[in-house]
Amino acid sequence: MGCPAVAFTLKLDSRPEAAGSIPNVFKNSSWSSALNPYHHPKTLSPLQLIFLPTHQGLHELTGERARPLTSFAHNSLCVLELEELLRAGKVSCSHVDEVWPNLYIGDAATANNRFELWKLGITHVLNAAHGGLYCQGGPDFYGSSVSYLGVPAHDLPNFDISAYFSSAADFIHSALSTPGAKVLVHCVVGVSRSATLVLAYLMLRQQLSLRQAVITVRQHRWVFPNRGFLHQLCQLDQQLRGAGRS
Repeated sequence: MGCPAVAFTLKLDSRPEAAGSIPNVFKNSSWSSALNPYHHPKTLSPLQLIFLPTHQGLHELTGERARPLTSFAHNSLCVLELEELLRAGKVSCSHVDEVWPNLYIGDAATANNRFELWKLGITHVLNAAHGGLYCQGGPDFYGSSVSYLGVPAHDLPNFDISAYFSSAADFIHSALSTPGAKVLVHCVVGVSRSATLVLAYLMLRQQLSLRQAVITVRQHRWVFPNRGFLHQLCQLDQQLRGAGRS
């Protein structure tokens, strides 16, 4: 459980010509994503900003805690914290990396290379970009030697990839329960869609928190799901914790 977020009030320029303006320091995506939804900068002044728990020092400026956050605001803070975690750790991105015992995240170049898959010992392939232009994979492509699951996800923030969390986790879990099996989860680059499904698997089947899952994967591979996917992972994390998981 994270520490409470901190809020403070920023006095904006009250001149008519400055209405709706935000100081330059707050115009980058990180700050604007943390705006309290109760105070819209174009309609209300003063503007209240909410900061991540890592900025607890700001509490000393106000002596006040933020009001209880809405689910939207909580997820916004969750996403910002995850992005900080994702920027840390391994920088380079190989074609394929083992991120959990016998579980690999890779790109389309790896998935399209059957000889490379044979060398790695891959027995199961989960294609998170099924039907995409750059992914040749499918049951006919791999034959009977590889079990295949296709997820037709698009790497767009508004795509509901959470609809595939359960089925993808079941496929990976069933495969890894088979002695000698190795699973490749891939998309086009192996950074967003595939990583999102692997993180969901670690949460659903290995009982890791979202934060633990991100740290685990980032120790082995550079990944960076888009913000929409991170929001959906945050929602899954909340659901699992709400169901009694610490």
